[in-house]
Amino acid sequence: MPLKVLSFEGLISLMKDVQGNRSQEEFANDLGVTTSYLSHIYNGRRSPSENLLARMNVRTQTAYIIPEEKISEVQNQQKASVERRREKK
Repeated sequence: MPLKVLSFEGLISLMKDVQGNRSQEEFANDLGVTTSYLSHIYNGRRSPSENLLARMNVRTQTAYIIPEEKISEVQNQQKASVERRREKK
């Protein structure tokens, strides 16, 4: 049965518990990720992938509330990116 984590802080705490006495390099190798990626997760600069969570037998239950204007901004950025790629072809 997967472990259930409800917050990013809970996830980091769990990961450090699972890491135990291993160095960050050893833990990253055991997880099949780079030390840099693991460090970015620990420092809040990256989120762990679903694949990494599955390897750790962790299931998250996260809900994000995104303001409507932010959704529109991201959609506009995506459209502009697609248009730039089309123009390059």
